[in-house]
Amino acid sequence: MTTKWPNAMQVALLYDHAEPMPVDALISNFLKIEENARGYRYNMIETDGRGFARCYGGAGDVMVFVEWVDHPTDRAAFAQALTSAFNRTIGAPEAEEAIARHQGYLLLNVHHGALPQTPEIRALLGKLQMPEEGQSLETYLERQRVLGLLASLAVDVSAPTLAHWTYTDVLARPQPFHDMMLDTSPNFLTVHAMPYRPAGAKPDEETAGLRTFGAHHYIGREIHVRPSVVPWMTAYEHAIGFMRVALARNGYIIPDGDTFGDENHTFSYRVHHTCEPFRNGDVDIPCYELEPLLNVDAKLQSPDYAPRDRIVDIDRPQRQLGDFDSRSGKRLVAEWRQKRAMAEAAGATFEVRARGEAPAPRRLFGRLFGKR
Repeated sequence: MTTKWPNAMQVALLYDHAEPMPVDALISNFLKIEENARGYRYNMIETDGRGFARCYGGAGDVMVFVEWVDHPTDRAAFAQALTSAFNRTIGAPEAEEAIARHQGYLLLNVHHGALPQTPEIRALLGKLQMPEEGQSLETYLERQRVLGLLASLAVDVSAPTLAHWTYTDVLARPQPFHDMMLDTSPNFLTVHAMPYRPAGAKPDEETAGLRTFGAHHYIGREIHVRPSVVPWMTAYEHAIGFMRVALARNGYIIPDGDTFGDENHTFSYRVHHTCEPFRNGDVDIPCYELEPLLNVDAKLQSPDYAPRDRIVDIDRPQRQLGDFDSRSGKRLVAEWRQKRAMAEAAGATFEVRARGEAPAPRRLFGRLFGKR
């Protein structure tokens, strides 16, 4: 599956009042920051001086549209978001009340290209076989940066009660998440944490799995963490760490069947490249799956976890740990050395561990990737 990045990206900010919002001042402040900090200029396309403004330019033909709406929006727009455990417990525990109470909302919209991103225009461009604008990680991150800057500026000068990151369906309290709005790396706003209880789990059983929505915008797939006793917030942090290995300079996706963890050896996961896809509407998004092997804090150690008392010296492999003098053994050691170079180039470390009494060469290793 080819990665598809959302071009039309939106944040909605809810307010407890319907009084006019100084959209012109917000846009003016945005334009000054963009030019002074980055040297980017925008042309003002249209504005009424009060309730809406549209400008175009920046880095790579970015369209910005800001609109104030002086009446409540339909609660149905939040129906799916309100089913999220993350939104209800971490992002915005009082979301229901804020939605019921709001009297107006501010829409912040960003997309690449001069044409409006309506369904009709996107369908027409598809019929004409014209490529969609903004289809790269670089342009996606730029839209994210612009949208986050606009949202943070709005929070600075007004008092919204709720933020809705519509393209990842995240609800968040504006003030606590203010700084995160300016961060284009994977975070709670851009990668939705979706914990779940496995089917058949007992009410008193502290077992949870985790799925993400938004990771595929960064690494081409979503992430599924298999159910375990590891707290889902911890699992989410480790999933973000998996993404950071891929996004680092010289980074890469950890190979299928390899393991990763921290350099203090407090957690470990095995990576699987084949698992059930994430269903988003009528689209199946492929996933990477993380299998928890070790978590010291959660007192988890899988039988498949290879302890550190049998580390293979891949520069001088120990004969008691395997047949490394054979042709296949030499090829395996060469592969390990190549993988070690890849890990170190990405700022990580690499280990090989032997398992069992007389392990076959192809089954000798677990691999550890940890940030330095």
